[in-house]
Amino acid sequence: MKKINALTGNGQTHPENGLTNTFDNLIPVVNNNIDGKEIQTVSSRKLHSFLKVGRDYTSWIKGRIKQYGFVENIDYIIVENLSAPKRGSAKFRQQIEHDYIVSLNMGKELSMVERNDQGKLARQYFIECEERLRRIAPEEHEAAIQNWRKNRVAACEDHKSMADAMKGYIERTGDNQHG
Repeated sequence: MKKINALTGNGQTHPENGLTNTFDNLIPVVNNNIDGKEIQTVSSRKLHSFLKVGRDYTSWIKGRIKQYGFVENIDYIIVENLSAPKRGSAKFRQQIEHDYIVSLNMGKELSMVERNDQGKLARQYFIECEERLRRIAPEEHEAAIQNWRKNRVAACEDHKSMADAMKGYIERTGDNQHG
């Protein structure tokens, strides 16, 4: 895991509708370097908070990464931050907390799979950010999308044998609760 300080931006991409002010503060989109490329990213910790997910952050993000086959240094990077001390807590000192800085595409996918109103709003915001980038720098945007697709296909191929084994298990046993 890399020890990187997170960028906590104030929204470097500004869609042209009413979502801007709210989302810039709640889920800032900032430029970060992932896999040697400057891309738009969001803090998954802030996204988790916005989505109002019922699970704790660490379990949620690790579970989603495993479930959907996201790949470190392609879809996300891990950064370390010092948390603010919590008054009245037994841990009244700064703690190191990890944040997963995720690509805008991963952020959209995470928002979509939550299947709630907050997820829909976040996904619409990310799409608007992407549209603005497309208008400003169409060639760079298309190259970034093509590279992301290529990397995702490669990552999916790595998980294909596991998925095939799970399908076989479900077909044999009829048990789709654990699949």
